[in-house]
Amino acid sequence: EDKVDYLSLDVEGQDPLVLDGGMETVKNARLVEFEYHFRGAWAEETLKGRTEQFDSLNFDCYLQGAHGSLWRLTGGCFAE
Repeated sequence: EDKVDYLSLDVEGQDPLVLDGGMETVKNARLVEFEYHFRGAWAEETLKGRTEQFDSLNFDCYLQGAHGSLWRLTGGCFAE
């Protein structure tokens, strides 16, 4: 089975739709990068929910902040 080294999305807030439609490709990727907005398809979804999905696929999720900082999202960072 072929692996995708790097999958990067820039689809102006429609990332959840593209991720869902291409989930078989996502599952074969080593690294997936996408943007998170509060608009477009993201208006109907939470980052927490998407992070939980990727965590169940054994991905480590990070949020990139200003100046290159990274915050880990998987591993229980979201407080209930």
